Amino acid sequence: MGSGHLSAAIQRELEAVEPVVIAKTNSRSHLGTINDFLFMLRRQLHGEPDVDLVQAALELAHTPVGPLWPVSFPDKLTRHLLEG
Repeated sequence: MGSGHLSAAIQRELEAVEPVVIAKTNSRSHLGTINDFLFMLRRQLHGEPDVDLVQAALELAHTPVGPLWPVSFPDKLTRHLLEG
């Protein structure tokens, strides 16, 4: 992805940003995924209390997530969406 294409993707994302709303989910599948990520992060922090949280997030981005099917990895889905 060239820098011009990346800049356009970032601009589209910034234009689409809306205020954040935090509410209960009606999706048990999404809740299960969040709980799975929490479990994995807790295990990682227990083994390495000084872990870099950005690195931990990058590792979680490579974790397959069922509700994202057919693109089941958060990092791949993010790239797919940003590429338009």
